[in-house]
Amino acid sequence: MVFKQGQAALSASLTAISGMYEDNLYLSNLYEYLEQPVEAETGTLTQGALPGDGLRFEHVSFSYPGGAHVLHDISLHLTPGQSLALVGENGSGKTTLIKLLTRLYHPYTREDFIRR
Repeated sequence: MVFKQGQAALSASLTAISGMYEDNLYLSNLYEYLEQPVEAETGTLTQGALPGDGLRFEHVSFSYPGGAHVLHDISLHLTPGQSLALVGENGSGKTTLIKLLTRLYHPYTREDFIRR
């Protein structure tokens, strides 16, 4: 009985050590990825006709490479302090619009115009 308890304790210890080693491998990959240099994007910010005008999208379109339009000819104007609710079916472009607003994606437009 003592032998079985010792064997179980040893097995649990080896399993824990194995798990820590595996976690360490994942973390080293994560740290290696996080240490990669990030190129800062330099854009040209424009001021609107009225300072403090808010955020405008004018005729913004977007499609993923090789795909059909996800968003086509979207225009909106959000004034400072205004709230907006995005509601729609799955795949209707809500997340894509947010990623465009936060500049995670780059739009193409007739005027290529986003004013902040």
